[in-house]
Amino acid sequence: MLCGKFITEEESKAIAKKFESKPGDLILLISGPWQKALTILGTLRLEMAQRLNLIPEGHWNFLWITDFPLLEFSEEEKDLLPYHHPFTAT
Repeated sequence: MLCGKFITEEESKAIAKKFESKPGDLILLISGPWQKALTILGTLRLEMAQRLNLIPEGHWNFLWITDFPLLEFSEEEKDLLPYHHPFTAT
C-alpha cells in the first residue's frame, strides 16, 4: 500500500477499508478547485480508456444535453466567461 505525501499509512488503510478495495485496485484522491479536479480526472479517464482499449472504434452513442452551463467564473480574469454553451461559445 502506497501513501502520498499528504496521507499517512493509517489513513490510507482506512480509505482502502472504506472502499472495500482489494490488492490490485486503484483509488485516486484529488484535491483542488472543483473544475480543475473534474478536468484532470476526466482527462485521466479518457487516457485510461484509450490505453485499455475500452472505446470501441466506429461506435457512436447519441447524447442529448439539455442543461448546458452558460457561464463560468474565470479566476484569472475575475469575470464570467462563456462556457461550452452552443449559444455563447466563441
